[in-house]
Amino acid sequence: MTHSFIAYIDESGDDGLGNYRVPGGGGGASHWFTLSATVVRASRDLETVQWRDEIAARLNRRNGRRDLHFTDLNHGQRTVAAQILSGKPMRIICVVANKTIIPQGIYNEKINCTFIYADI
Repeated sequence: MTHSFIAYIDESGDDGLGNYRVPGGGGGASHWFTLSATVVRASRDLETVQWRDEIAARLNRRNGRRDLHFTDLNHGQRTVAAQILSGKPMRIICVVANKTIIPQGIYNEKINCTFIYADI
């Protein structure tokens, strides 16, 4: 079976549902959980490497590192990266959940998820 799309999935925010971080107080779990996916056609998958290189070139990154992490960029660099990516043939899906409003007892155990490629 050939796959038409590839999804790159990442999460942000820990899975803790209690002991939330207090602004200015440090420590604790984030109030938010974010799950995002960048979806590209399989036929364009190798182009994503060129997109990364294009961003790195615009940011004048000469440190030899090939990876780019949003958290390592300042606001201006993030803006440049977002502007470059906005013109690329991809889709981004993002789900953000405020964990503080999830009723107690809804999630009592951790689960492992597996992503299965599918033709869409």
